[in-house]
Parts: sequence; structure tokens; C-alpha cells
Amino acid sequence: MKQAGPAAAGGAAALPRVHLALGRVATSARIKAVNCPVLGIGVAAGPDGLEPDQGSAEAAVRYGIDFAATAERAGFTGRAGQTLVLELPVEHSAASAWSRLAPMVVLVGVGGGDPDDYRRAGASLARA
Repeated sequence: MKQAGPAAAGGAAALPRVHLALGRVATSARIKAVNCPVLGIGVAAGPDGLEPDQGSAEAAVRYGIDFAATAERAGFTGRAGQTLVLELPVEHSAASAWSRLAPMVVLVGVGGGDPDDYRRAGASLARA
């Protein structure tokens, strides 16, 4: 997701800040942070289909969305660098289930999980 705003020194567009939050999705305070605009979930291309990364099941429970089924319907394969952007509907109530969750989830293909695949995935997530 590109950040709108004034260009940085040298005329390049300002990029968003990225935070890597280690730990569990279920207990992470960052997933509920008001200033967390995107949640990225890694998905590998396994021999028997998609293999979501650690934390994806917890995120699915938090959001109430079956990310695996959504990915399959969209033809997502999990190849390195592939992305699928899911934007939540606009909230009409502060008390709704999604009111304090990141409004965008990006499924990111990590391929077979080697370092080059993760590099492609990171670059694709930054562009999404």
C-alpha cells in the first residue's frame, strides 16, 4: 500500500512504515491497533494445496473469514510474490466485530519458503 503525501527528499514518494510483530495473532495488541492499516498473511504453495503460515488460522477466527476458501475461489496459488487483497466493508458501528481490526488483509504467496521466495513476498506485500 503506497502512502499518499509529499515526496521524500530526491523526489521519491514516501513509503509506509512496516512493523514486524512477532508473537501470536490471537494475542497481538498490534492487530487491534487503530493505526494498523494492513495485516499480511503468508501462504505457501504446498504439494497438497495452499498451506497458510503460522497465525493465519488465528487471524481467520479474529476476522470471521475463511481465508483459505476465499483464496481458492480467487485462484490464489501461493506462488512467491502473488498477492490477494481483501478489504473489509466500511464499518457502520463502532461495536462491530471488525471495528478495531486492520481494514485490509493481504494474502501473500511465499512459494516454497526459500529466502528468494520470502524476498519476492516482502516486495509484493509492500506494493499491495
